[in-house]
Amino acid sequence: MIHGPGNKGNLNLLYRIQQKGFPYTLADRDRAIRLEAKMEVFDAKIEALDVKMEALESKMDVKFEAVNAIKHFGKRRIEKDIGEFRGKQ
Repeated sequence: MIHGPGNKGNLNLLYRIQQKGFPYTLADRDRAIRLEAKMEVFDAKIEALDVKMEALESKMDVKFEAVNAIKHFGKRRIEKDIGEFRGKQ
């Protein structure tokens, strides 16, 4: 950080950044540590959501396979019934 008679903007910039919640680690080490801990919790929650999404996708795949099998066998059954009906005429 540069601050002096020729450059007054950096201190104000630093203040605005810190007001938005970004840690300035040299001035507020505890805040940076808390932010890091929050990020670890956030990452763990994202990982848990990824695991849940994979499980749901797997269940959906099984259900789609079942629906496709029903469609396939249902179509064959209809074709068989039509063939039997035509044979009776």
